[in-house]
Amino acid sequence: NAEYGGVEGVKLLLQPGTDVGLLHSENECHIVTLTSGVTVPVVLDGLEIISAVINSGDINLITKQHGLVKLLVKDIKAAVSNLNISSSEGDEYKTVEKKFVGVFKCFIEFNETQEQATLQEILGTDDVGMVSRVVSETGEYLISATPAADPRWGGSDANLPVTLGLQIDERIRRLKGLLQFVVATSFYDNIVAADDNIALRLLQHVEKCLVAKILCGSSCALLRRAINESAAIFKLETGQISSEDVVFSNIKKIEVVYGALAEGQNSVLSSKTEEESVMQDLFASVEVVQQTFDAVLSWRAQSHQLYELALKPGTLTWCDTDEIRTMITAQVHIAMETVLNEVDEEGRYQVLLVSASLVESVLKLYQDLLSRLPSADEKTASLQSEFERRRNTLIQPFVDLKVYQIAFTLAEQFKYFSLLVQLCEETKDMVKLRSLSAAHPGFAEVAYNWYLAQGKQSRLLTANVAEPQQLTKFLTSQPHLKWIHQLGSKDYTTAGQTLAQLGGEEKEKLSRKKTLLSISKLAYLADGEDPDSEQIRTLNRHLELVTHQERLKPEVVERAGLLSDNMAPMSCPDLIRLCVGDYNNNLEDIDIKKALDLLQEAAEDESVSNEVFERLRLDIWRAVIEKDEWWRKCYLATPDQIEQTLFYRAVILAYNSGMLVSHFLPTVDQLLGDMGTWGQLFSEDRQMKQFEYILRSGYEQMSNLGLVNH
Repeated sequence: NAEYGGVEGVKLLLQPGTDVGLLHSENECHIVTLTSGVTVPVVLDGLEIISAVINSGDINLITKQHGLVKLLVKDIKAAVSNLNISSSEGDEYKTVEKKFVGVFKCFIEFNETQEQATLQEILGTDDVGMVSRVVSETGEYLISATPAADPRWGGSDANLPVTLGLQIDERIRRLKGLLQFVVATSFYDNIVAADDNIALRLLQHVEKCLVAKILCGSSCALLRRAINESAAIFKLETGQISSEDVVFSNIKKIEVVYGALAEGQNSVLSSKTEEESVMQDLFASVEVVQQTFDAVLSWRAQSHQLYELALKPGTLTWCDTDEIRTMITAQVHIAMETVLNEVDEEGRYQVLLVSASLVESVLKLYQDLLSRLPSADEKTASLQSEFERRRNTLIQPFVDLKVYQIAFTLAEQFKYFSLLVQLCEETKDMVKLRSLSAAHPGFAEVAYNWYLAQGKQSRLLTANVAEPQQLTKFLTSQPHLKWIHQLGSKDYTTAGQTLAQLGGEEKEKLSRKKTLLSISKLAYLADGEDPDSEQIRTLNRHLELVTHQERLKPEVVERAGLLSDNMAPMSCPDLIRLCVGDYNNNLEDIDIKKALDLLQEAAEDESVSNEVFERLRLDIWRAVIEKDEWWRKCYLATPDQIEQTLFYRAVILAYNSGMLVSHFLPTVDQLLGDMGTWGQLFSEDRQMKQFEYILRSGYEQMSNLGLVNH
């Protein structure tokens, strides 16, 4: 390891006995020759190294940013010297094992020729699975072996670190080296063929080592108790070995510590104590959890290419359990609901930052897992719903506290578009709203639907969320709003068509139907439509039908069980039946005139069949005939008496109104055709014959006057 002040993340591995070294960071590396006084320009992750000077065994770098930097160089050979793994396997396995260790050392020491030669020998073995087992056992050894330099474990290697943190660092370094080795060489495809989870196990070994380093390095009292309890769970006789050492020797099961920590936190919460020291330690435990998952997710981001190779569809990692997600979520609730209320302003800021980081971690874990699950699977759908519920639960508290910056950041990162629209409205930041729409496909449609759901139709039309074409496309499925947008765009004819369609489809409120049809007519006329055009004539017919319904007798409306100020639109046949049917106990001339007007509307209505039309016409005139008392009593009628009947007056009224009476008045034979209807009124055959005689006499008289064709 290269250690120097001022810059983190840059290391130097020096080949023993030479001046050749590997200067590298997490992202890139350079092989350099370090000769005293020789300038070797290198730019590493933005760090400009001007020269390297060897002086009495020390190496000094001259950097542009930090000036002189002194490096303490560690012999790389010692770092891998104890990599040999004892095995009870047969000779062939031991040979493969030995060769693998040799290849690994050559890889680290840059002996490329020897590496390739040994590699070919290994890959030439008959059993490729044996190579895979060697790599797997090497990984297990690196994470599980007891510290080789710690005499409490029986170790005596003075070249390796003794302190716990550095021991874990050493394991992390070796595991990363092993990962780079199996991926960088042609090893990978061969070992994966035998064990497709091997790379994932190595990656998770690194993750758990990163977690262990943070957990074992914390001074939090709650965490210390959790580690002690975890050591007891592992059932190891510690003796001179501390609980941290026991946990360190069981890094593969490091998640056990989280369970013990959660129990300790619940105990504190149950006690309902408000002591400052207890609250501080409680929050410290939350911070430790946050730091561990920050480290894990940071490592995943840095090594995303390795993870893409290792994580196959459906593969689960140790972080993909509901227990882990629930535990992280619990940390957020502890911080936001318990700790936040007990700290000052400075502490409040820190609590919010830690909580936001935890929210980011748990939602990232959800997203990462969802990306690996089949989209059509029922479990995937369930997990997606759970993610969306938890996303709302975790981000909403920041909104409630008006911590808008954090809420905006989290909502955008995890595509909580509806909340982003809400935040833009609350903060009146329309510039942000439009920038989000431009940056995220699908955002505009979510915004439009949010405005609809909130009853903010006017904001939908005026907020300018996106380009006008997008709003027009969205409103295609929202005709009740589309016409407003069309009017605003001065597309009057199209607006008239939309309104006419809406008016024709309106089934709930008569007043709404009238408004839609009226505005439709105005829109057409505003665009210069001829008042005698087919569109205007059709609208006028519909409006006349509305007027007829509005002018129904109040008593008829009441008897029919309708509300005059809240009626649904009625069809032409239904209105005719109301005008002359049983609900109208006082049939008058005006009622017949209205029914005949409606019959004329029905004649032009394509939805009214010929059969229905004939039935309506007969219903009207039979109602008229039944209204006259003398018809039922069958008095002998004189011409003067006939002229006083409602039947006769109705014919005259229709004639004077310009109606073609012969079209709306059925013939005598049509009226008499349904003998069963009239037979109910006349019990004797003599009465029926007299009724027919009088009816024909009336038709003759009207024919003489030129009103009807007899």
